[in-house]
Amino acid sequence: MPTGYTYIIGEKDITFKEFALRCARGFGALVEMRDDSLEARIPNKFYPCSYHKEQIGEAQKQLDRVQNMSLKEVQNEV
Repeated sequence: MPTGYTYIIGEKDITFKEFALRCARGFGALVEMRDDSLEARIPNKFYPCSYHKEQIGEAQKQLDRVQNMSLKEVQNEV
């Protein structure tokens, strides 16, 4: 039974390169391009998103605040 990625093999005349690029866009190195047109140019370099780095910083601030709380401050938080 074909999947969403393999069905095209029987439906169209597709090269291995085209097939591999479709797969890469779906769950591989190009996953961030999955919604882009298949004709979209593949960049030479991808840059990481800063979201997780920022979230680690926020979590560290929260941890520092909690670790430095007095018993009275903890009781007031609950």
